[in-house]
Order: sequence, then structure tokens, then C-alpha cells
Amino acid sequence: MFGRTFTYTDYNGNTRNDTWYFNLTKAELMKMELGAWGGLDALLKRLIREEKPEKIVDMFEKIILGAVGEKSPDGRRFIKNDQIRQDFYQTQAYSDLFFELVTDPEKLTAFLKGAIPEDLAKKIDEKDQAEVEAEAAETASNVASLPSA
Repeated sequence: MFGRTFTYTDYNGNTRNDTWYFNLTKAELMKMELGAWGGLDALLKRLIREEKPEKIVDMFEKIILGAVGEKSPDGRRFIKNDQIRQDFYQTQAYSDLFFELVTDPEKLTAFLKGAIPEDLAKKIDEKDQAEVEAEAAETASNVASLPSA
């Protein structure tokens, strides 16, 4: 879970600094994963390949609105309901965040890693590092096999 403060101008022309919190539990992530044929990653790749931007937009919105909530005063619960989602959705903060995540893959990755449990974020980092190392090794092998000039 993480909190983020958004600075924006509200509809009365006032500058606001609102903090919103985002969290996706392991159970919520599993529901998303199982609800997507082939998993979330495969679904996103398929939507990109099939050039279905409207479905990608829907997926981003579902993730953002599925993550937003409020911490209970005692810290035991992270409260998510339609009222909280609508309260966030109807602000400029939502619009700014949505635009940011859709246009910047690095910020999307940071958002997702911040919203998921820390142990899962670490596993993603480890997997990413392994993929980078494998890609570098493959590139080095390909370069080494080129004929010398």
C-alpha cells in the first residue's frame, strides 16, 4: 500500500493537496489474474497485439479504481467501496493519475509495485532482473557470433 498526494486545481479554482491511498491484496490480484483468460500479462499483450486500446483503457481504470481506498483509523482495514471510488474518480487527481499511467510505462510499473504487497513486488524485481540478465547474455552471444570484419 502507498499514499500519494496530488496537487491540482478543483472546480472552484482552489488549489488542493489531497492524499489518496492505493492497495491491492494478494486475493484481489488473484481474482484479477484468474478473471483474465491466460492471466493479466497475457491479456494485456493480446489486447496490444489486437489493437484494442479501449479495452486497455478499461483495464487501467479497473486497476486504479480497484486499488483506491482509505485506511481505517486503527490501521486494521483498508476500506474500499463505491463511494470512495466515486469520490476519487470525480477529482482531477484521478484524471492526472490515469493520464500519467497510460502515457508512462515506468510510472505504471512504480504504481503497481507500490500498490501490491511488498513480497510480490520483490519477486517482480527479481524476475525483471533475471530477464534483463538473460537478454544481455543473449545479446552478447549474438554479437560474439558475428563474423569479424
